[in-house]
Amino acid sequence: MKRCFVLLVALVVGLTTASYAADLRTEFSSNDVASQQMTADQMFYKAQCFMLGQDGHPQDNSKAVEWFYKAAKSGHVEAQNVLAYMLAEGVGVKKDEADAIEWWIKAAENGHTRAQVQLGTIYDKGLYGVTRSEVDAEKWYRMAEKNGDATARKWVIKKEKEEEEKEQNKKQ
Repeated sequence: MKRCFVLLVALVVGLTTASYAADLRTEFSSNDVASQQMTADQMFYKAQCFMLGQDGHPQDNSKAVEWFYKAAKSGHVEAQNVLAYMLAEGVGVKKDEADAIEWWIKAAENGHTRAQVQLGTIYDKGLYGVTRSEVDAEKWYRMAEKNGDATARKWVIKKEKEEEEKEQNKKQ
């Protein structure tokens, strides 16, 4: 499970560093760097380095969580989303579904489309200790649909068809 999660994170966030990774590498030596002097992007990059064991950092999920948390607290939306996954699955940290939901909500409210879809799915299926709610699922799916997400669009179309069928059945 953890190996699949690491691969998922690599797909979700690993590619996002390509454009600025070279610039940031010089700022991360093995010497201690004060996190208060780092930008949210730099904290996120450092978290990825620990998550994936790259750029001279040992693979260490607990350290990755620490840095994702710092980046998330600094407003890094992708870090908020990744931190939510780590909390929900207990990767590098004690599993905390309630805290995970809070981070997904922060990311979604900050415009993170995958977090919006994730919340739609969570509320649609009643996952991670959340009570199933079509109203909440629709809220998040519609938000993601506005951002152009195909999965959310399919869900919305399906629900609209179900509503049309209900209306037609009432008329008969």
